[in-house]
Amino acid sequence: MKTIILILSVFVLMSCSSSLTREKAGEVIKAQLPLPLTLFGAIPKVHTIGTGFLTSDPLDKSAKRFESTIQAMETQNLITFVVTNNNDFYEGYRRYKINLTSEGEKYLVGSDGSNFYVKLFDVDLTGVTGLLEYEQPKKYVEVNYTIQSINKSPFLNFNLEIDNSLKKYLNPQQIINIAKFDDGWRIEKPSTSTQ
Repeated sequence: MKTIILILSVFVLMSCSSSLTREKAGEVIKAQLPLPLTLFGAIPKVHTIGTGFLTSDPLDKSAKRFESTIQAMETQNLITFVVTNNNDFYEGYRRYKINLTSEGEKYLVGSDGSNFYVKLFDVDLTGVTGLLEYEQPKKYVEVNYTIQSINKSPFLNFNLEIDNSLKKYLNPQQIINIAKFDDGWRIEKPSTSTQ
């Protein structure tokens, strides 16, 4: 009798561990994705508008947007900049040399020879909103979850270039596949073919 109860207990425990719960999915996501995560933007240290010869209007829409963005950042005491002009017909340009102020440096996460990288906001998991199990072609669970942006910096208000690999974190609704492996649940990585 004890053997039958022990076998039934083991079977019940094994069947419970083979299904993914929302709580367990949240734990897997937190453990295997880089959450919480800091999203950052790039501010060029030097930016040139106009290319010289055959430049019809060095102040096109993107140039005007850039100028209004850095002027607004300067107004909020996040950056300073110096402009040099060359109005020669063949080499007309406007060059901006940008520096962070002490207020802007509070959000600095790194820099290289070309850019300052400033914090925009942090992203963290808010919850798992749904699970959809599939059996074919293999067993996996599609997990719907939400993320939120927290600890927003003033740089978030500006049109900064965001690292393409981080753009997916701008959408609060996320979907990921989690598969059951012999050692537990893991986020399924997209397969890469070697053709």
